[in-house]
Amino acid sequence: MRLDDYPKKESKRVWLTVDEIECLADETADPVRELAVRLAGQAGLRRSEIGSVRPQDFEHAPDGFVRVWEDYAKRDIYREAPVPDEVATIARTLGHARNDGEPVVNISGSTIYRVVRGAAGDLEKETGDEGWSYLDVHDLRRSWGGHLLWDCGCSPMAVMEFGGWSDWSTFEEHYMGEMTPQAMDRERAKIDYMGGEPADEEVLFEPESPALADTYDHPEWLLDPPTQRGWRTDPSLRYYPDYGTTERRAWPRSVSEYDGSWSLLMSASDN
Repeated sequence: MRLDDYPKKESKRVWLTVDEIECLADETADPVRELAVRLAGQAGLRRSEIGSVRPQDFEHAPDGFVRVWEDYAKRDIYREAPVPDEVATIARTLGHARNDGEPVVNISGSTIYRVVRGAAGDLEKETGDEGWSYLDVHDLRRSWGGHLLWDCGCSPMAVMEFGGWSDWSTFEEHYMGEMTPQAMDRERAKIDYMGGEPADEEVLFEPESPALADTYDHPEWLLDPPTQRGWRTDPSLRYYPDYGTTERRAWPRSVSEYDGSWSLLMSASDN
């Protein structure tokens, strides 16, 4: 678990590990409440969205996804979020007992809030970790988004699509700029005086196209005008989430700037 202060209110933001989300789900009293926790922490649904999902949203979505409507009545702001097989199985089982159009999680948003707070309170008593006392429903969605970015290596654009985020600056600040507990552990392991070993020299962004791969092997080519090789216009760069950066980086302007790692020389819009 990782905690951080909210900038403008007396509480703390919480990031849970995958195992801690599993513990929270197991602490609930019945399958409906368990599903509510899992939809937030393992599919990234907002509290208002959890109580809107219908059985057909699982049945008619692509395999491995659930259909999510931000406003179910108006049928606007639609997305498809990936769900684990276990979550889909629980939802389909509960759906057999629902009437057409009835939500799978047939409890109110305020009840979902109390479910999360209650399960977190039980875990605080069991573990003695006061961090559980700060947990809110939104922290489950926060933990899910961070896990996809930092631990799974998903593209930021994919995570924004999966989670229904539309504001890039907000997403960059609150998700790309905030490490998960697992990412913190990985970085700590690199600190030599704590018994870790510094990471081997890494290439932050590895080109997927052959032309760009050749450029990595021959940095002197970077001195050529971009139009001669086209390396400034090729967007096919892999995203490495451990560095909390934007998806595209510029290439060094000169050999002197080529040092095995790439500095951000211009924004993605300049590329």
